[in-house]
Amino acid sequence: MKKYYKILEEHKKDNFQKFYEIGFLSEKEYSGCGQATIAPFVELLEINEIMYKAASGLLAGIGYRGDACGAYVAGVMVISYIFGREYIDLKDDVESAKEKYRRTAKIVNKFREKFIDKYNGINCKEVQVAIFGRFYNLLNPTEKIASLKAGSHIDKCTSVVGNAARIVAELIYSELKEDFKE
Repeated sequence: MKKYYKILEEHKKDNFQKFYEIGFLSEKEYSGCGQATIAPFVELLEINEIMYKAASGLLAGIGYRGDACGAYVAGVMVISYIFGREYIDLKDDVESAKEKYRRTAKIVNKFREKFIDKYNGINCKEVQVAIFGRFYNLLNPTEKIASLKAGSHIDKCTSVVGNAARIVAELIYSELKEDFKE
């Protein structure tokens, strides 16, 4: 955890801009909002790459359905990866293990509030209405083309991913700062 704190402390100087940029560019070049949100954490914090793979189905509201925003869910995954309870924790002090998931929930709730403040919800449909003014059914080829023409991979979904990554980096830093006050 101290390793994460030191890396994040360096990135705080530019308001976690590199997290934003890597997420933004990953969504622009490769698509997949969940994976794109995790990409900066794999690259900069060196979190396990399996997290990236695990986010494969999150795209466009989980499997193109417009449900929970992939960038939001991926942010929750990263927070959980850093602070969450591990299976092995159940074999030790159970109360200490519960404290890990309580702390994780506290951070996730902060993320949720910030995300909703910015996008009026955590579902892809709500986020699309906030950034496009309407929802696009990405399972419909005509609608998918319309979303691309509206800028989904130019400045719309790309900015959602970038902002989600930046917010998560800020929250992780803020939480770790309490642990490693010098």
